[in-house]
Amino acid sequence: GQANQVKVDPSTYWHERTFNDFSNYVYDATFVKLRQVSFGYKIPAKYLSKSPFTSITFGVYARNVLILYSKLPYMDPEVNSANSANSGGFETNAVPSTRSFGMNLKVVF
Repeated sequence: GQANQVKVDPSTYWHERTFNDFSNYVYDATFVKLRQVSFGYKIPAKYLSKSPFTSITFGVYARNVLILYSKLPYMDPEVNSANSANSGGFETNAVPSTRSFGMNLKVVF
């Protein structure tokens, strides 16, 4: 036989979802984050006197390094996971935030 189906009036359905208590799902988004770390070094001119270079500077960096403190238990508070303007602050299908590392080199002739 067929499974019993419960018919719900659309206005009742949306009223229940709009006015339910969502307080168990609301989190404080207070956080402290180490957003970027960088280190640079310029080679002193005395070491470049016999080379064709006027200056050489190199550096390394890391972005989105670490969340030091967060009251949000399972995701980066800065991730915007809303699929549309109608989602009203609900977190759905969030992609983890990315961390990046890099280096740079500046040579002046």
